[in-house]
Amino acid sequence: GASTSISGDLNSATLEMSSDTPDVTGFGDNTRQRLSNGLIEWNLSVAGFYNAGANGAACIMFPLLAGSTFVQYGPTGSTSGSIKYTGCAILSSLSFDLAVEDAGVMSAEFVSRSGSLTASAW
Repeated sequence: GASTSISGDLNSATLEMSSDTPDVTGFGDNTRQRLSNGLIEWNLSVAGFYNAGANGAACIMFPLLAGSTFVQYGPTGSTSGSIKYTGCAILSSLSFDLAVEDAGVMSAEFVSRSGSLTASAW
């Protein structure tokens, strides 16, 4: 289907990446040895304002909970030539905080499903 931008509802995004680096130091070695091709993992956490409109982040993301989706993240926006990261993810958590006299807020976390996170340009 068509992709939908939820950036207008968000006010923060954090991309974290990590890699397992298995220790393969043998007995008698006096320097630590690690494999350089460990398993790579990433997650994207976002937060923003609750928007119950048909194209709002809250309505778009709720049906995705525990299902996989394709995400694109541009740390400096989506201007042509700017870097973007893309990958297949699972929406692992979604939270709404709605209080009287306060703007409703939401937060979500996407975790890597399969494959790597790819860097390219918009």
